[in-house]
Amino acid sequence: PIDKSPAWARIIDAAFLTVDTGGALTLEGLSLTGAPPTAPAVRCDNATVAAFRVHVDGIAQGGFAINRCSFALVNTAITRCGSATSTFGAVSLFDLTSAQQVRFEFNTLIGNSAAGANVAGVTCAQLSRPVPLTSSIIFGNDRADSVPVGDDSDCTVTHSVIDVTPAAATNTDVAPGLTAPGFRLPAGSSAPASWGPAGR
Repeated sequence: PIDKSPAWARIIDAAFLTVDTGGALTLEGLSLTGAPPTAPAVRCDNATVAAFRVHVDGIAQGGFAINRCSFALVNTAITRCGSATSTFGAVSLFDLTSAQQVRFEFNTLIGNSAAGANVAGVTCAQLSRPVPLTSSIIFGNDRADSVPVGDDSDCTVTHSVIDVTPAAATNTDVAPGLTAPGFRLPAGSSAPASWGPAGR
């Protein structure tokens, strides 16, 4: 069911969304909650996926699973996704090559979790191209024994708020002050000063 509101089109208890083998999926201005507990909210395999102004919240098996896909995640919030049984929390990027176009900016990843030492923020694995993660908030994810972004050095975080600051001098580890359920930036947040010249 879709509940229209002035700010969002809400898909509550959303069915599992998947795109594969040359297909394309674009999500814009949606809030997705409550996908089946056996699957992430969105899965892309060898296709193209884009999300603009999307909020994915409370999906037990993770937010976006992106395998061999061109993707754009922009101005999107992924919150409280993952669980003690999930292999990732917010985003999984796997097997990306120079054939794929990538865009990750102005996103908020907060309060996500994953099983054991799996990455709760952005999982990066078997990448053969650089994937810049920029002008985003990756903070307050349950890291267990892992890191908020990993485990491939091709994923680089810049101009972002992240609670284990990587080597990039453009990042900050000062808490952004976001709280559930709205996760809106408060006045005086650490986030705006860390974003790049384009702002948000």
